[in-house]
Amino acid sequence: MNLRLLSLAVAPLIVLLAACSPGQSDTIPLESIQAIVDIGQEHGFETFEELEAESDREFVLKGWDDAQLRMETRFNLDGDLLREERVRDPDHAAGMTAQMILRSAAVARDHGMRRFKEIEFEDDGVIELEGITEDGDELNIRLDGNDFTVLSLERD
Repeated sequence: MNLRLLSLAVAPLIVLLAACSPGQSDTIPLESIQAIVDIGQEHGFETFEELEAESDREFVLKGWDDAQLRMETRFNLDGDLLREERVRDPDHAAGMTAQMILRSAAVARDHGMRRFKEIEFEDDGVIELEGITEDGDELNIRLDGNDFTVLSLERD
């Protein structure tokens, strides 16, 4: 009986703590970006359209290989391929090189981002990064894809 009462008292506290804690389950440390890019390049990515954290250990890469096949893959941080889709894409769009991703991540780090949710290359050449700071604040940064200047920065 006492254990049941304790469970009933603790359950709302656990829910409250989960709601108030910074959401890190769908973000990956920004310091892992080099390893993620390396995994993508080893798998054949030449340019990247999007990198998205699916959990704190898994991520999706979207982009193109050198044969202009559009690729969408899911990996874990150990480099294990979990899902892959490739389709011919005659309208190959521009994407980010590995160097562009690393430079963008460095700018985001300089502005306080510690974990990322998504890094995306937009059609107009803008690179958008979504993530969180060490304090758990959401941080959205838009960069010029040519010179990496900050176009906008929002903290929530």
